[in-house]
Amino acid sequence: MNSTPADSGDFAEADALSQALKATPDVRPEAVEQARSLVSVPHYPPEEMIRRLSQLFALEFGSSRSTDKHS
Repeated sequence: MNSTPADSGDFAEADALSQALKATPDVRPEAVEQARSLVSVPHYPPEEMIRRLSQLFALEFGSSRSTDKHS
């Protein structure tokens, strides 16, 4: 099988992405710090957010169950 310039470019891109991934830290210190600060807030997430999410999940769950019955 003959290699074309496009094939070489694809491998070069894949290699560049692989190298960038290797250089990316497994842990982002700023994200860890943000999570720590949110965990320390006694009323996070707010009750209103929890209520709205629970309603959304209930609607989605009910929707998926009615779809499953028709499959």
